[in-house]
Formats: sequence, structure tokens, C-alpha cells
Amino acid sequence: MTASCVYSKADGQRLESEVYALQTRAQATRDQLDALQQEQEAQKAQIAQLLEEVGDLNVAARRNDADFGVQLEEFLQKMAGFEGRMEALDGRTSELESSLSKAQAEVDLKLEDLADGQKKQAASSADRQAAEKQERLLSRPKEALAEVERLLERGGPQKARKLLRELVLRNEKDTGYARWAPKAQYLLGETYFAQSNYRQAAAEYNRVRKEHPRAVVMPDALLKLGMCFERLGLKDDAKLFYETVTKSFSKSTAARSARQRLKAL
Repeated sequence: MTASCVYSKADGQRLESEVYALQTRAQATRDQLDALQQEQEAQKAQIAQLLEEVGDLNVAARRNDADFGVQLEEFLQKMAGFEGRMEALDGRTSELESSLSKAQAEVDLKLEDLADGQKKQAASSADRQAAEKQERLLSRPKEALAEVERLLERGGPQKARKLLRELVLRNEKDTGYARWAPKAQYLLGETYFAQSNYRQAAAEYNRVRKEHPRAVVMPDALLKLGMCFERLGLKDDAKLFYETVTKSFSKSTAARSARQRLKAL
């Protein structure tokens, strides 16, 4: 992993602070905009009242033309003042709406950055945990082989084989590893068998037969050798291995399976 992919806790805290500041600024802008809009509504209400007064002036005009002229002048002055204030409010509202839009865009971008950073941090943490688990398994053959069996059960023969290869390379010079070598070799055959690569699986099982003839997994290796040859259409060779299991390891679970396969053949 390159340094550019590392997302530290400090980076996350900095981004969170920036997002909070932007959100606060955006909220303040919203509050100002709400206040202006309320003022605009009040101005509109006052204009409506003035227009109503015009109607009253029309009635008054019929009674006193001189008085009407004075009141009309006052009305026009009021209207001019309101129109000026409304224009100023409209201009200020437009500025705030533009500012709010910009602030919200910045918030959205920062939130995206924060989300991306958290994903990277999670991925980095997952990578570290996976590496730590791998290192632990390679130093503990028993746990590593148990993990290989779990991987095979879950349909992951390639991952299982990779772990086995690394386990062998890591421990090939460790004399204590010898007790685990037969099972590791047998499981290597299992990874190929799971992929229906019967020729390679047979080669791996045969190494158990040749190199670990007294191993606990020997009966199972012989049984699987027979199954590989059976799948390859070599029934006579398959029978030979099944018979070997039944004679040499008659009380084993593999022997019971071998007898059933002999009957089927």
C-alpha cells in the first residue's frame, strides 16, 4: 500500500471539523435568508394595505379633491420607499441564496471526502488485520491447516492452496513442522480435487503415499487416489487403490468408503 492511500485518524478529525464549520456557515446563511423572506412577506403585506388605502382615497376624492391630492402624494412617497426596500431585499436575498448554494456545495464535497477517507481507513484496517491473521497462521501450522479446511468448505480452493504454499515455504527448515507436513500435502491434493483437476490432485496424493506412508492421512490419500483414477476413466487403477485401502487400513473410515466404491464399480 502506498503512502497516498493512508488515511489517518488526524485526517478524519480535520475533515470532520471542516464539515462542521461549513455546516454552521450554511445554517447561518439559511437563518439570514429566512429572516429576509419574512421581512419580504411583511413588506408585501404593507403594500397590500397601501393598495387598499388607494381604494379608500378614490372614495375620498369624490368628497374633497384638494384633500385627495395631499393624501395621494403621501401614498406615492410611501410606495416609492417600499419599492426601494423591496429591491434591496430582493438583491440581498439573491446574494444569500448564492452564498447558501456555494456553502452547501462545499459541505457536500467535504462530506464526500470524509466518506472516501473513512472507506480508505476501513480498507487499510481490514488489510492490516488480514496481514496480521496471515502472519499468525503461518507461525501456527495447526491453525493454518484448520483455516485451509474452512476455505475448502467455503469453496475457496485457490486461497487454500496459496496459504498452504506459503506455510510450506515458511516452515520447510523447521524440524517441528514435520508432524504437519503429511496433512498439508494431503490438503494440497484436496485443493486440486475441489477444482476437478484430477491429474494434479492424484500427483499430490501420491506424494503422501511415497513420502509419508505411515501418516494418519494415508488411508484418505489412497482413497482419493482411487477416486481420481475413477474420474479419469481408469477403473482398473482405481480398483487397485480401493483394494489397498480395504486391506491395509481395513478399520478406517476410508476403507468403508472404498468398499462401497468397489461395489459400485
